Amino acid sequence: MFLTLWQDWLYEVRYLSQDKPWPALDRWLKNWFRQQERLPLELQSELSAACYDIFRVLQKIDFLETSYQAKNIISEVDKWDLSWHCQEVENHSARDFVAWFGILFPEHNFATQLTCEARQTWYSSEFKPKWRGQADAESIQVILNGFRPTWLPLLVQRQLISNWDDGKLIDFIKSQEKTPPLWLRADPKLYNELKTSLYKQGVKVALDDNGLMAVGGKGVNQTQEYKQGLIEIQDYASQQIAAAVMVKPGQKVWDACAGAGGKSLAIASKMNNKGSLVATDLQSYKLDELKKRAKRAQLHNVRAFAWDGESALRLPNDVAKQKGFDWVLVDAPCSSAGTWRRNPDAKWRFNQSDTDELVKIQSGILENAAKAVRKGGYLVYATCSWQVAENEAQVADFIANNPGFELVEQKMLGAPDVDSDIMFVATLKLKQD
Repeated sequence: MFLTLWQDWLYEVRYLSQDKPWPALDRWLKNWFRQQERLPLELQSELSAACYDIFRVLQKIDFLETSYQAKNIISEVDKWDLSWHCQEVENHSARDFVAWFGILFPEHNFATQLTCEARQTWYSSEFKPKWRGQADAESIQVILNGFRPTWLPLLVQRQLISNWDDGKLIDFIKSQEKTPPLWLRADPKLYNELKTSLYKQGVKVALDDNGLMAVGGKGVNQTQEYKQGLIEIQDYASQQIAAAVMVKPGQKVWDACAGAGGKSLAIASKMNNKGSLVATDLQSYKLDELKKRAKRAQLHNVRAFAWDGESALRLPNDVAKQKGFDWVLVDAPCSSAGTWRRNPDAKWRFNQSDTDELVKIQSGILENAAKAVRKGGYLVYATCSWQVAENEAQVADFIANNPGFELVEQKMLGAPDVDSDIMFVATLKLKQD
């Protein structure tokens, strides 16, 4: 069945999409499953997991298959990587490509049906014993771990800024090998009660020191607790960004890039419906979902409207009276490199020119949002990226251009310390003078 799925994917990108960017994997899978009649949910889950795993290592499989066909490990790996594009996997037959899935992921139920004995023998007796002796062994190691050698300077930069030893960097890279659990936001006092109730409704739930998470079974959004607003789906790292906005009831908050509102709702839940929270986004349709979620959670102090980020926000009257917001959160548009564990196909769309453009956009949004902070108030900047250019370097440039702000704290969130997405948050304070 997985071979059929991969054949259909290749047909899509070879003939239907052609030179267009690949479709997002999650949406493509959803459409593909819709076309399959009476496919059991358990099998859908297994096929999805397999597809996500193969996307984690697209370049690795292309590297192995190309080396296998040449009967020699690719030399000048860095040069090969510089010219490599994800669409090159379209050059391999579906059967040859998924044979590597069977070799690399033997834990999957149908892996043994896909394995090619000749490739297995070459991999075990030729490749594995010899690759460490290659001149480009370091670059090969990066490929085997699911990253591109081109990205190695970015990883080293992250290691230096975060003061990681080599072991921590390896943990970070290895964390990319699996999908994180589905984290749930709820009142911690209800964790045990919710765990029991969700389990009875068919949701497999785990609870640790970091919170509550769904790890399998039925969908959380079908449960009574979700429909009643007692739980929300929100990644652990995202929850920590919301926690960085230490709002008090009665204060004024602006979530400048609210999207569907996960952080807005988490922040508003701490306000006891006192004060106000303004949620804006460039795309107004995203705010429609926020409004629905706020209503379900019975949060009545949330206002939502579009803001393009290209000029200062016109302050609502109640905010203008106090000369700005107490808290402004900028969860900026970014490369989303911190979500590759959950969306591995996005990894292969990543490029430096996009990052450079995003850094400019982030800077502009940050500058305009900062104008809405009252004296003594706080500006919280966040991304779902691990790149230094989008995070610490962006914050340093902002402070250099806006000396009225001082850095309170900045840190990375999530993996590899916690099994979640990877995010960054910085808190800055506007001085009173």
